[in-house]
Amino acid sequence: MKKGLPSWFNGGVTELSEEMVDSERSHMRCWLGSATPDIKACRAALKSLRAMPPAERRELRVLEGRLQSLLGDFSSAEASFNRAVAAAPGDGEALAARGEFALLRGDLRQAGVDLAAAVGLSPDYPWARIYLAA
Repeated sequence: MKKGLPSWFNGGVTELSEEMVDSERSHMRCWLGSATPDIKACRAALKSLRAMPPAERRELRVLEGRLQSLLGDFSSAEASFNRAVAAAPGDGEALAARGEFALLRGDLRQAGVDLAAAVGLSPDYPWARIYLAA
């Protein structure tokens, strides 16, 4: 098990790079074309997540949204980010993840709303401020 991966990651996705999906910087780099996601690993991880019992944990929904966005399934990614925020409306990191996704899709209005709220809820979370400045 890689250090930092959520405890619910099972052996089926151990080849998945933590940096690929559980890092704001790497997710952004893949979107911008300066990194290439491992599509096979993304699909394996998403399959593993779908086989798990239903959970409303922010980490699961944010990770699911990142995987779906890297695979180009934007409507499912948006739904996953929305579920993450609905499950934990006071979680600035979930709002920042949804704001990041909105920013990458070019929805600057929604990105601004989510990222400003994320900064207010989690002022020490740097990625919300970085994306808001973008």
